[in-house]
Amino acid sequence: MNNTAVLLLSFGTPRTPEDLVSYMTSIRGGRIPTERDVAVLRQRYDAIHQWDSLTLQTMVEHQKFVLQDLLNIPVYAAYLHISNSMETALKIISEQGYTHIIGIVTSPFYSTAGTGAYERKLDSLLANYPKITVEYIKEWWEQPSFLSYWCDAIAPYIGEGDGLFVYSAHSVPEHRMGNYKNSIIEAAHRISGKAGIGNWKLAFQSAPPRDGWLGPSVESMINESLREGTKRIIFVPFGFVSDHVEVLYDNDVECRKLVEAGGAVYNRAPMPNGNLIFMQAMASAITERLEM
Repeated sequence: MNNTAVLLLSFGTPRTPEDLVSYMTSIRGGRIPTERDVAVLRQRYDAIHQWDSLTLQTMVEHQKFVLQDLLNIPVYAAYLHISNSMETALKIISEQGYTHIIGIVTSPFYSTAGTGAYERKLDSLLANYPKITVEYIKEWWEQPSFLSYWCDAIAPYIGEGDGLFVYSAHSVPEHRMGNYKNSIIEAAHRISGKAGIGNWKLAFQSAPPRDGWLGPSVESMINESLREGTKRIIFVPFGFVSDHVEVLYDNDVECRKLVEAGGAVYNRAPMPNGNLIFMQAMASAITERLEM
């Protein structure tokens, strides 16, 4: 389909400390964060060396080029919480003469609150481009390459004593999750079965301090597991696709602190980033759609 472009949609990440207020305001639906809220988030980004790491700042651009090489068709990237990002991408796509977009979100699991937010924003912007149509790949976790990547990633940790594997994904509001939880449970079962893992649990992370968000939380799962005598916890954040603050800080700092304070060993499976096997999962989902 020569008139089709792929739009890779991602959450976005701040590139300088000065970006934090606009970034957080977007995430909060227009509510401006307090100075304390900004300081807390800045401390987290400072801890993972965000401001010095071009790799962290440009991860999605790297994934875009890998995906484009696999597909051999144009791929554009746009961010939900970076000002004018989607607008700019659509302008370029239109100027290049494309009349159809296949949209795919970097999140492999669909939820109304999460992935649905990208669709709602893009649909509203496309009102200005009546000649461009769009279709969405809502989720792509069932692709064999997705499951294969995570089986390979956790293989080195299998058989290491009393190891408990904890699969995790971003929490979402329970009333807006759709089939999100069921898909995540099914994915965890498939990976565990393929990898031969029997000792595993599922938890959700990075929720705001409010009721009504999907659980159990990773913190409660850690505490429960420590009470049960677990001596090693291996985190598998398979709801995410790359190294970023919710993995490098929420997992590697906060979860590690809880695990080690309880006398256990903390491990985490490596994130895919631009791994070819993993990116093939997105590419395969797009190819299937192109061939329909």
